[in-house]
Amino acid sequence: MSKSESRSRGWMARGAGVIAATGLVAFAAPVATPVVGTALVASADAATYELEQCTTQNPGVSGWESAYAGAWVYVGNDCPSGGGLATAFDTNQGHTAGNTAQWTFTAPSNTNLHSMSVASRQMRAGRPHPGGFGDSSAFVIKNGTTVLEDCVQLYGCGTRNGAAYYSFDGASSTTFGVQCTGGNGCPADVVNASLRGITMRLNDNLAPNLSGVSGSLTSTNTLARTRQLAFSATDQGGGVFRRRLIIDDVPQAVGTVDTNGGQCATPFRERVPCKLSASETFSFDTATLSDGTHDISLRVTDATDVNQAQSSEWTIKVDNQPPAFDSVSVSGSAAQVGTELTCTPSAINGQTPTVTYQWYRANADGSGQQAITGATTNKYTPTSQDSNKKLRCEVVATDGGGSTTRISPTTSGPFDNGATVQPAPVQPQPTPTPTPEPPAACPQNPTGVGTGPTEDFDGDRIPNCRDEDDDEDGTPDNTDPEPFNNKVPKPPEEKPVSNPGTGGSGAPVGGAGSSTAEKVNGENGSPSAVLAASWLKGKTRGQTTRYGTSATIRGQLTRPDGVKVDDAKIELVYLEAGVVRDMGGARTRKDGSFVLKLPSNSPSRKLQLRYRYDLSKQDVTSKVDLTLTVRATARLSVVKRPGALRLSGKIGAPGKLGSRKVTIQYRTAGRSWRPFLTLRTTSAGKFSGRYRLAAPLRGKVQFRAVVGSAGSHIGGASPTKKVRF
Repeated sequence: MSKSESRSRGWMARGAGVIAATGLVAFAAPVATPVVGTALVASADAATYELEQCTTQNPGVSGWESAYAGAWVYVGNDCPSGGGLATAFDTNQGHTAGNTAQWTFTAPSNTNLHSMSVASRQMRAGRPHPGGFGDSSAFVIKNGTTVLEDCVQLYGCGTRNGAAYYSFDGASSTTFGVQCTGGNGCPADVVNASLRGITMRLNDNLAPNLSGVSGSLTSTNTLARTRQLAFSATDQGGGVFRRRLIIDDVPQAVGTVDTNGGQCATPFRERVPCKLSASETFSFDTATLSDGTHDISLRVTDATDVNQAQSSEWTIKVDNQPPAFDSVSVSGSAAQVGTELTCTPSAINGQTPTVTYQWYRANADGSGQQAITGATTNKYTPTSQDSNKKLRCEVVATDGGGSTTRISPTTSGPFDNGATVQPAPVQPQPTPTPTPEPPAACPQNPTGVGTGPTEDFDGDRIPNCRDEDDDEDGTPDNTDPEPFNNKVPKPPEEKPVSNPGTGGSGAPVGGAGSSTAEKVNGENGSPSAVLAASWLKGKTRGQTTRYGTSATIRGQLTRPDGVKVDDAKIELVYLEAGVVRDMGGARTRKDGSFVLKLPSNSPSRKLQLRYRYDLSKQDVTSKVDLTLTVRATARLSVVKRPGALRLSGKIGAPGKLGSRKVTIQYRTAGRSWRPFLTLRTTSAGKFSGRYRLAAPLRGKVQFRAVVGSAGSHIGGASPTKKVRF
């Protein structure tokens, strides 16, 4: 054998070693041989990890321990020199019953053995004793007693070589070696057993634990491109191995938590290859994501890369790209002095971009362009300075990702076909209507401040006797019931209706001195009742949901004394263009609770729940503000054609679906998402297109459809489609 054999020879000659308490393995009958040959090696279960041992790449044998009993027996490790883990008897010496040499592998804590594959094994049994009752043999066992394979000449096995596979079914250990059994002992002969190219598979069914997830990547406020995430994890089996970010249901940023000095890398070489407790802080470049909001969580796996711990999901906002829009157009009834023009950009895709305008005048051929001072809104009325000029409008859209600038062409709208601004048409001058002179007693200038005829009430330096609107409230004095009260007069209130229950017309319904009867909202209604509400999912006041999914509000109305308000009307409203819009509502139950389910086609909105104690008035007693954010959805189909791809699908989003931009993205293994095709939707939200491949694709390619954000929703992506080429 090798040098290790020589050392073992001298060491073992000093006395008998101690073998496991089970003693020798008795072979009373032939044992079935294992499946051999690399083509038939069984695959590991889902929660297993593998060790590569005694190979050219890894000569190490972590977890194997040698043992022997008797003299002239050998154990050796020849893996570093190209051999294997070896056991043998001295060929020139006979051996007595109980002599053995063996190697044992024991599973680490909280794991057990699944199976073992060997690329090469050698087994040779010695000749039996002439008088019987004496055999030297080679063996493979599990848990110290159960025989998986043996080679005994008495049962027709002189030698056995080649690859092999052993199934352990959850055993805690496996042992191989040589032994002598039988009362007459074993004559001198060639007896050995060795294994090389070992793949040991271990079962590990305990998931890791994850804690301390923090860092700028968890912030909902930052828009930084590169962000950090820190965490800690523990495990009880093979150790903490990999982490992944799960972004919109797609794993990204896969990495090893702690390399453990190079041991925590496949193929594994140590029994416990990774640290049982590890922490990491890593950076993530959000440039791999599309702009908009994304749902994200952290997943950590152990050495099996199957057992996992995953954090709760949170939402981040990405804004690395400047807003995108295609063009700017100018419209108006005519290119003429005094006729208003309007500047309109095409749909702007960005993260709440700010939009600025600047109008320019230029010569008829487009030269000599100059910015028009003060013309910085989307409306502009040409002046005489613009006569015979071209007018152009520049739009700049800016968000956290930068700015995009577009300018209208010189042929846009009324400037088509070479048109320029024309002078205003000459209008006939109307005959002025003479202003009647006031009585001589009314002076040209006020005599003071006050309500007297010659005084000035509203400070416009016009005497009240000459001023047609003394209090400057927009209502002429001849129709203003209070000409010296600058509050706009209200229309006269209707007279109270007499109470039919009294048979007379004296007192109003609400009682003496009241013009409207109080209408209490709900049983046990109170002007101090408090309204509480939140979204059913997440129990927060802000919720993000996918389009087509209903969102539900749950709440309760309670008086300060703890009494629940029953049968009260709860109103749901939202603000649109400065006007409060009604969205219906709900009535409380006996316990004061209520449930409101919004339509599945609702857009993103800021909502408000209201309780009015007195329904005859508009005064709000208690209110709760809620926010609904709707994410657009998409479906994508990818069909391979010769030299091309056919892509089609449909989007889901609030509002009109026509002419929406859909970006088709792809990625290959280890790469980030890249856009390669932009399509527009039909009025039904469908899109389709054909893409010709410049070169053949190889392997698996992933595709997805991305819908940008709009005022009624945030952007979203379709589920990933995997296509093999």
